[in-house]
Amino acid sequence: MARDASWLKDHIRDIPDFPSPGVVFKDITPLLA
Repeated sequence: MARDASWLKDHIRDIPDFPSPGVVFKDITPLLA
């Protein structure tokens, strides 16, 4: 279970200040590839 959570964290990108300042967008596109 911990291995699965680690894999997910490694593949989700944080994009700061998108779409507006102070918001952190979590990009899950790499999970779909």
